[in-house]
Amino acid sequence: QTPVNFGGNITASGNISASGKITANEAQFGSDSVHINGAAGQITASGNISASNGTFLGKQRHITWGSYNDSDASQENFVGIMGYPFENTSALYYHEMLAPYSGRIVKAVVHTNAPNVDMVLKLYADGSVVGTTPSTAIGRNASATFTDFTAGASGTGTFAAGDLLAVSMTPDASPGDINFCFVWEFNVAE
Repeated sequence: QTPVNFGGNITASGNISASGKITANEAQFGSDSVHINGAAGQITASGNISASNGTFLGKQRHITWGSYNDSDASQENFVGIMGYPFENTSALYYHEMLAPYSGRIVKAVVHTNAPNVDMVLKLYADGSVVGTTPSTAIGRNASATFTDFTAGASGTGTFAAGDLLAVSMTPDASPGDINFCFVWEFNVAE
């Protein structure tokens, strides 16, 4: 069969069908609702995305949070990732979360009611440090966002499927009441 090439636009008031593959660098469906850019490897949609079999693979985010009260300065405390309200200087089973997929910690947001606390966070996978944040100042009744888990030589903030994850917080002063939220990114594949 001989290919047909057009230098301009092709329009149709009815359906266009093909028994083979239609190849293009870009495709747009609707005015701007779905846009596929094959060269850039991107699909964008301004509306909802759904799948008939209900499976979404790729990077998915999960949020965990908790709180506790700490009156000790400069003490590394493991916090309850899954909402357990008490910290401990050892990572116990109720301070850990099992990673169902490989991934990374995207960020942590920490709020304290103590004045001017500097804090360092560490991510542990199976008992080993795999990420450390730079010391970050948190003002009284304020929050700080931690996004860099690559400080020092302790890793990149990533983990493997099946790792037991724990997070510790080390303040330089008594932080008082602490509320925190962690954002995790999992590489979901079947």
